[in-house]
Amino acid sequence: MGMDITIAETRRFELDCAFFGFDEERKAAAIKHLKSDPVIGEQRPDNSRLWEWQFGHFEITYAISEDFSRIVLLEVRPATAKQTKIIETIWDVIDKVNKIKRLFGL
Repeated sequence: MGMDITIAETRRFELDCAFFGFDEERKAAAIKHLKSDPVIGEQRPDNSRLWEWQFGHFEITYAISEDFSRIVLLEVRPATAKQTKIIETIWDVIDKVNKIKRLFGL
């Protein structure tokens, strides 16, 4: 028999669900996945107790207790491109523009 995992939701998570259209059916499916595999997401580098998980078109932030018996759903947001990738793309474009300018002596 598997480990019994308790899942709680913050008020912010509840508000995010309502605001972003994360309905009860999606929430139940996400909770089912989390109960079967609480480490399905990735640990945040800035805080090892916080985890982020992309579930469909949403990103869920949650916290896990040390013994993995309790999970608290903290927030849900629509999935977006990671900011670092956007910044890297911008720097690549700037670098290419500068190379072209140097090529023409500008």
